[in-house]
Amino acid sequence: MNMVAQKQLDLFITELFGNGEILDVKGIYELVITGYQNAKDCSMSCINERLEELKDTGILLDEGSYFDDSGEQVSLYRISECGLDKLYNFLNRIQA
Repeated sequence: MNMVAQKQLDLFITELFGNGEILDVKGIYELVITGYQNAKDCSMSCINERLEELKDTGILLDEGSYFDDSGEQVSLYRISECGLDKLYNFLNRIQA
């Protein structure tokens, strides 16, 4: 995935958290597949990497985890106050 597509995907993912909802990788993946124009370039591992990077930069917070029915650990994420500020500032700039 090229850098522009990655930035667009990061913004798309961040916007999905804009209402403060707690989401997991599978939920984000399903939303990306239905809403992102380059979904064919995305995979669960790609989405997981993006979420981890957004967490590492302080945009997202780790809200815990659970084990799904198949025994896989599922991490939960929520947007941080810093992430909300950055998202709203960015959206306000592009709308101006």
